[in-house]
Amino acid sequence: GGSTRIPLVQTIVREVFEQEATILANVDEVVAMGAALYAAYNGMREGDQENLSPVQQQALAKIKVLESTAMCFGTVAYVADDVVNKKNFVIIEKGTKIPASVTESFYTIEDGQERVLCRVTESRRAETDLRYVKIIWEGPLKLPRGRPKGQEVSVSYSYDENQIMHCSFLDVNSGHETTIDLSMASPGTDVGTLAIEKFLVE
Repeated sequence: GGSTRIPLVQTIVREVFEQEATILANVDEVVAMGAALYAAYNGMREGDQENLSPVQQQALAKIKVLESTAMCFGTVAYVADDVVNKKNFVIIEKGTKIPASVTESFYTIEDGQERVLCRVTESRRAETDLRYVKIIWEGPLKLPRGRPKGQEVSVSYSYDENQIMHCSFLDVNSGHETTIDLSMASPGTDVGTLAIEKFLVE
């Protein structure tokens, strides 16, 4: 877009790619043109072709769109048997092609543990440090009483083409489950990966 006119941006592009940038279009129109092409592509894919000429249909048939996640999504968990130190575990990596579905296993860390605080996190890169991730959702998962530690909790994230992430926290032994759907398209909502603890506790 317009920021490509900034001399510093041009200098960085030249240094990174070791050649001059080639400007082939009006930079103020590039984003709008891309959005129009994407809308037309989706319309064709869904069978809405009546407003397109044969030439437009032929041109759009050559376009391939690969959608991927713009952020990393994870969950918060304790590290092994360490009940003090937590970290972020990335479940869906940035750049993962969507639709995508990933399941990871975590385990309770205390005897008699009756609940898990489930968290979904988001970060721009694969961060483990909780200071650099954003918790975008949290909620409880109730567990049966009187069980030893080491009970499996299955954490599943499923990111669909409508930018909805379906999150599930399942206590495998009892079947108790906490689920949440997060819209990545909602204003102010950044979808993230589940933040549970690899050896869940709380």
